[in-house]
Amino acid sequence: MRLIDYIVVTPLFFYFLVWIYYIITKKPEKKRAQIILSYEVGLDWPDVTKTGIKKYTVESNSVLLNLSKQKIIKLPSDIVYLRNLEELNLYENRITELPVKILNLPFLKTLVISENLISELPYQFRDLKNLSKLLLNKN
Repeated sequence: MRLIDYIVVTPLFFYFLVWIYYIITKKPEKKRAQIILSYEVGLDWPDVTKTGIKKYTVESNSVLLNLSKQKIIKLPSDIVYLRNLEELNLYENRITELPVKILNLPFLKTLVISENLISELPYQFRDLKNLSKLLLNKN
């Protein structure tokens, strides 16, 4: 091998090795997704209560969701897509029942459902192993 061949090949080989190292050590980018929660709300009018739909955009990797004082009458089923949710605040709404789908939130630690219209909790609620704080006064 001639000296000139060695000088030309070596930098190319070096760049190739650097490229391979970059691919191997590169950390995958975390993709951020947004979820649009659509939920029913009760709209107060004089002498009449109507229902409407409200939309709320949330990052799918959120750990906290505060939907307090939103006049919600039914919890959105899309909430199950927030798998990393640790705290859910539904304080002072008009929710009458919690869906069993809420059990699909494995990391849920805090659930605030005070000042709603809930008369009973689903029996399956005992399966929420990480739930350490449950506030449900004034229901």
